[in-house]
Amino acid sequence: MKSLFHSSFIFQQLGLAFLLTVVAFPAACAPGNKTKIVKWQEEVKLSTGEVIVVERETRFKPSGGEPFRGSGWAADVMTIRFHYPPDSKEVIEWRTVRYGAERHFTPEYPLLLDVEKNMGKINLITLAAGFGGCNEYWRYRFENGAWHDDMLPETFETRPSNLFLDAEKLTTPNYVNLEMSRESGKRKNIRFRQVGPDRCLCGHIGNPVKSGCVQKYNINKE
Repeated sequence: MKSLFHSSFIFQQLGLAFLLTVVAFPAACAPGNKTKIVKWQEEVKLSTGEVIVVERETRFKPSGGEPFRGSGWAADVMTIRFHYPPDSKEVIEWRTVRYGAERHFTPEYPLLLDVEKNMGKINLITLAAGFGGCNEYWRYRFENGAWHDDMLPETFETRPSNLFLDAEKLTTPNYVNLEMSRESGKRKNIRFRQVGPDRCLCGHIGNPVKSGCVQKYNINKE
């Protein structure tokens, strides 16, 4: 009887230990609510010839990972702050609007910040991952104290990016000058190094597959 009782007790303890492991395992593997924030300043050259200093910020979230090996970090929200005209006291801020649903909800990538000559209108063009492996350029225009969607035409003049393209890295330096920004661009895919000539990048640049685009096309070329 003692042996049977002893064996039963051991099985009960093993069962309890297994139950506790099952209950505790999801909590151990689930990403925490912590975030990391990386801030820096960068020089940005506008088409007007002006060089302004822009404050950048990327908030990172846990990206998951294999059990018991911890998790990495993935960009979650990108923010841009600047003054324009440069001597203005107003702080203009833009932050992530769109996410790529098929790429683990990665934020859109700011590529080009510029001001229209003789009009003073501020534009920001980003690259966002869409459905079906598509990438699309989106343009935002700042007017009357707010950002507005300003749809790009189907095709438009190709322009080089002028923003720091390593914004998704935790190792971003505190200050990025124009040369450092150019060097970061050389390491990126051509879809990041430039904007255009097509608004939709579901296929090859210059020959896109338009059926997967979220945006409805305008026929006019800009």
